[in-house]
This record gives sequence, C-alpha cells and structure tokens, in this order.
Amino acid sequence: MIRSGEASPDPSPPQTRAEFVDRMLREAIITGDLGPGERLRVTTLGERWSVSPTPLREAFQRLAAEGLLELTPQHGARVAPVSIEEALEVHQIRVALEPLALRSSMEAADDGWRADIEETFVRLATELARPNPDRGAVEEAHRSFHLALITNCTSTWLSRILNLVMTHVIRYWTLSAAPRRNTEQVISEHRELLNLCLAGDMDGAEAELGQHLQHALDAVRAHLDSVG
Repeated sequence: MIRSGEASPDPSPPQTRAEFVDRMLREAIITGDLGPGERLRVTTLGERWSVSPTPLREAFQRLAAEGLLELTPQHGARVAPVSIEEALEVHQIRVALEPLALRSSMEAADDGWRADIEETFVRLATELARPNPDRGAVEEAHRSFHLALITNCTSTWLSRILNLVMTHVIRYWTLSAAPRRNTEQVISEHRELLNLCLAGDMDGAEAELGQHLQHALDAVRAHLDSVG
C-alpha cells in the first residue's frame, strides 16, 4: 500500500515536431494561456514555438476534432468558448462512465498497471503537497492518475470518450476560480482509491471513485451557483 514516496520523473519529451506542437497548443488552451474565443494565427504561433505552418495546421485539425478549437472558413481557428452548461455536462458524463471503465481496467489488472497507478499517485500527492501548488501541474497530475486507473479498460470507445472528457474537465477546473477542496482530504481520497485498486477490491474501488467524482461535481455546481 502507498504511504509516501518521491516524485516520479517527468515523461519523456515528444519525439516529433508534430507531437511537440500538439502538446504546446493543448497545454496553452487547457491552462488558459490561449483564452476561450481567442483567434489563432499560424504565423504568430509558428514564431512563438519556432515551428513551420504544417504541424500547426495539423494540430488545429486534431484539437478541433476534440472540441478544443473551432475552425470556420470565415474566421479560421479560434479557441473553443466555454459555458456553464458544458462544464456540468462533461462532469456528469465522467461521473457516469469512469467507474465502469475502472472496473473493466481492474479485471485486466497486472503488475505494470499496479506500478503505474502507484507512480502517478505519488506524483499527484507530491504536486498537491507543495507549499504553493501550481494549478496546471496539479490538474495534469490528477488527469494522469485517473487515466492510469482506466488504462487497462477493454472498451476502446469508453477509454477514448473518457480521455476526451477528462481533458475538458481539467480545462474547466483550470480556467475557473473554483478552489480545490482540502488538500489532505483530496490526497486521502486518492490514496484510499489506490489502495482499493491494489487490493483488487472492484466493488470498493468503484464505489470510492463514484463518491470522489460526485464530490467534484458538487464542488463545480456550488462554484457555478456562487458566481451566478
């Protein structure tokens, strides 16, 4: 069972220019560096990241397919807008589907999967416990842990849908002013979920995950209500 540990090393850097551009553009949108509705110019971004127009245009197409960008003949590319309705919808989809994917993943559990969820938990706990946590780093570590939990899911479509939904969930958390819940409570919930997974308790893990995700949805609702 996980109690403490050192932070895991950062993932290996992308191997291709296309992967680099995709990562940079995705991070800029999710963190709000490129804000909702902002128009994107190939020349400006190309100079910013020292890349040619081709990988940028390819990234525009991929991210538009994921709902992070909008492409129109008249206005070109712009960052997708955000809305209260969409924020609630993506959280509700996650609450409904992620516990199903976790059960499927646990049914195919192996040593590699167990090692991965331990490693990503340590990274998440480390980011959360920093004196002044970086919100973007916390949300990315949070996403990595939850994706690790479902990485063995045998349903390709369920995994694809959740990967996409989690990206939008993190975007909303990062863009909003919604405060995170008590750090120790959040770490404790994830540790309990991890330990249930490591113990092979599918019913317990599914219930714990459902409760954890419901807490997050309730927090989003409360924040949206407070800001009108």
